[in-house]
Amino acid sequence: MPGNRGTLAGAAGVARADGVLLGQRTYQAFAQLWPNQPSDMPMAAFLNNTHKYNNTHKYVVSATLDTLEWAPRA
Repeated sequence: MPGNRGTLAGAAGVARADGVLLGQRTYQAFAQLWPNQPSDMPMAAFLNNTHKYNNTHKYVVSATLDTLEWAPRA
């Protein structure tokens, strides 16, 4: 199925990434959505666990955000 190939290709790309760059609005939308997704989803696992300790990072471009609340899962 074409959808499955796309999902597999996306998962493979996520597995190789070492960071994600987000604008403020995207960060805020993702911070509401992704923490509530199952950790067996490759994109959810990647986004919810990016931090300096596993060598991946979330980079957020914003002139107004003072703090970033979306942290890795425990």
